[in-house]
Amino acid sequence: METGKRVENQANINSRIINLIKIRGPILPIHASKETNQSLLLTGAILSSLVSDKQIKISNLKVGGSPVYFLPGQENMLENFIKFLNNKEREAFQLVKNKKILRDEELSSDLRVAIRNIKDFASSFSLNSNPGVLYWKIYNLTDEEIEKELEKFKEEKKPEVKIEEIKVKEETKPKVKIEVKPEIRVEEIQEKEKIRKIEPIFTETKPKRERAKPDKFLEEVKLFLKNKDIEILNVEKYNKKEVLAKIMLPSKKACFLLAINKKRVDEKDIAKAYKKSQQLGISYMILTKGETSKKIKESIDAFKSLEKIDKLE
Repeated sequence: METGKRVENQANINSRIINLIKIRGPILPIHASKETNQSLLLTGAILSSLVSDKQIKISNLKVGGSPVYFLPGQENMLENFIKFLNNKEREAFQLVKNKKILRDEELSSDLRVAIRNIKDFASSFSLNSNPGVLYWKIYNLTDEEIEKELEKFKEEKKPEVKIEEIKVKEETKPKVKIEVKPEIRVEEIQEKEKIRKIEPIFTETKPKRERAKPDKFLEEVKLFLKNKDIEILNVEKYNKKEVLAKIMLPSKKACFLLAINKKRVDEKDIAKAYKKSQQLGISYMILTKGETSKKIKESIDAFKSLEKIDKLE
């Protein structure tokens, strides 16, 4: 009997959450928690179960670290949350919304990273006729609209450049008649010809600067990433001590990299990498030449398990 009541109660909670989303639109876990009077932890489990049952959907974007939950057909309502994207992600969203279809190869490295992060609004595809070219489309584009937009790409032509033919008149040197009397010797004529020669004009040229040799530590980092099938999107800064770069992991996930030319990573290094990754809106990775200390490992594990820090009043 108790089991039956629990099942009935669970079904009632699920129904209340779904009705809430129908009326309100996409919600956060805190909204469902208040509606059902359940703890935030239990509400999160209920929402995950509804997602698994495909009764509701979950967003890729985060609001304060939490995803948004919505019903199938409410995808357009997620546009109300674009203010929570970072600047580059909003730029990528506006671009794909206006153009409808974009070629990946025509995007800057920053936009290539950003458009991969806005999975709620853009998705990639390729054509059987040209599988080497990757395209991005706005989320609500129909198959018919895709065909029409692709036709526009085919119709694009490069502007014709007219090259005017310029006829260069050949410079003709004036003919100089030199009368040579029979009594002038050959040696004298040769001396006169030497005098007539024009001395060459020399222009001062600045010595070419030698290219600086690539930093040894940067080359070590590049080789390591290459062996791990990790693509470098952009090197933001490098010197003998560190390398800061945006990278693309084999999973096609963008990530910020802090490579440190020392054997020990400390809390300042972690804080630096975290702060930069938050500015870019992506995860981060730290590369060092030594083993991570036990203390740092314990700190990382502790933060992973931390649910919340609250104020005791």
